[in-house]
Amino acid sequence: MPPKGADDYRKFLDPEGLKGARIGVVRKRLFGNSVETDRVAEAAIADMKAHGALIVDPTDIPTLGTFDDAELDVLLYEFKSDLNKYLAWLGPASPVHSLSDVIAFNNAFVAGGEKVGLKYGQDILLAAQALDTRADSSDTARYHADRARDIDLARSKGLDVMYQKYDAVLFPANRGAAIAARAGYPSIVVPGGFIANPAVSPPPSPPPTPFPAGFNAEPAPYGVTFSGPPFSEGKLIGYAYAFEQATHHRRAPAFAKSASLKL
Repeated sequence: MPPKGADDYRKFLDPEGLKGARIGVVRKRLFGNSVETDRVAEAAIADMKAHGALIVDPTDIPTLGTFDDAELDVLLYEFKSDLNKYLAWLGPASPVHSLSDVIAFNNAFVAGGEKVGLKYGQDILLAAQALDTRADSSDTARYHADRARDIDLARSKGLDVMYQKYDAVLFPANRGAAIAARAGYPSIVVPGGFIANPAVSPPPSPPPTPFPAGFNAEPAPYGVTFSGPPFSEGKLIGYAYAFEQATHHRRAPAFAKSASLKL
């Protein structure tokens, strides 16, 4: 019988959950974004070691960086196909029934004399709508080929190789989460600390664009990501919970301290 998810994940909330966990740190292509982000990631690794994790640093995903634009093609195809299925499932009571209806709504949505539905454009929607998702179309054939390549590179030749050696791999922020998403494998992001806002890239990158005068940005939250093999959600939650309990990096924004959550 294949593995499956748990009915109740609360049982994985173990403050000692990092003890004995074998975690690989993926550095190539994922570190070096800024001085501050690397500092937070390095501190997180040290904290995990201090709380019993068996850290292997560095380790590399064999296929990371070998992907091409096929990922975007897969995203566009699945976006149109699955959104159309969902909107059709909503039935006649829904005001929209297809992606083309969504596009038309955005084009026609005017408030205050402005087309507010197009404030950020809809290039992704238009590109997806241009695809032919019928079973016998050339776009469908290309989608299946691209998806098979994604599975081969992300799963068979990528993360499956890693998970023969590690319980999980660690990424700064969510920079490596895309390869896990391609493979269909779980990831969880946990607060790792705070960075300067805007962050300063390492030389020879140019300095960041400053915020407008008078805008005093608070430090920005920054996380680390655990990713694991299929149906490892329980273990990942355990690692994330143990890290949270050991560090307590998360701080509520000052403006939210007096706010109440109404459900």
